[in-house]
Amino acid sequence: MLEFAFRYRQYKIVFLFVEVIALHNEVHQEAKDWFNSLPAVPLTRIRQHFGQFPELEPEIMGLENGPAWAWYVVAVLPLDARAQVIINCAFFSKYIKSTCHSML
Repeated sequence: MLEFAFRYRQYKIVFLFVEVIALHNEVHQEAKDWFNSLPAVPLTRIRQHFGQFPELEPEIMGLENGPAWAWYVVAVLPLDARAQVIINCAFFSKYIKSTCHSML
């Protein structure tokens, strides 16, 4: 019985990992499609300032700060500065927690 429970948990972990990867890839593709659908002038300006939209990294689970494309999207989305600070604080809270709280 114990072996069955272990294998069941192991299966659930693998299934969740596959789901996370699938969701990650789907959100990346949606963000890339949105970015590529921007009008020519803003798209050119964004590319000149930030570079090309990042491709998927081969191993996302080992990235300490998350995928590069997610940070790219946060940088180019038409968000006000406060929303960008909140997003950045959510991801980097252990590094810049005190700085972000003083900004808010």
